[in-house]
Amino acid sequence: MGMKKAQSSIEILFIIAFGFMLITLSLIALTHITQSATDASISSESTEIGEALVNNAQAVYLAGKGTKALVEVYFPDNVLNLSIENNNYLLIVVKTYQGSRDLLFYSDYPLNATFDAIDYSKGAKIFEFTLNENGDTVMIRRV
Repeated sequence: MGMKKAQSSIEILFIIAFGFMLITLSLIALTHITQSATDASISSESTEIGEALVNNAQAVYLAGKGTKALVEVYFPDNVLNLSIENNNYLLIVVKTYQGSRDLLFYSDYPLNATFDAIDYSKGAKIFEFTLNENGDTVMIRRV
């Protein structure tokens, strides 16, 4: 009789251990899925920002001298850097769960801007787009 109680106790322990293992694996999978969805959201928001800035810059260039445009964009708190590279690329660096990610946006026309951390910190920002005096480069600045 004592042997059956011992066997039953061991079986119950195995069932409980198996249950905890399933719960742990489920939580790990759920965490990974949540992080992937968050990364996708961060990339999507940053892509919208990049496209808005480049599209407005190109519109100002095509409209010619004397044209000025203002655009308001909302930056999430995951933006690490915003810069112009090689006069034709807007670079947005975002922080994700998997590390930093570079998003490049090409402009058909030359761009010029110097951004400080306050320009891409979390929150709504308004940017102004104008052509330089020669009419060959779009100047971007936060107002």
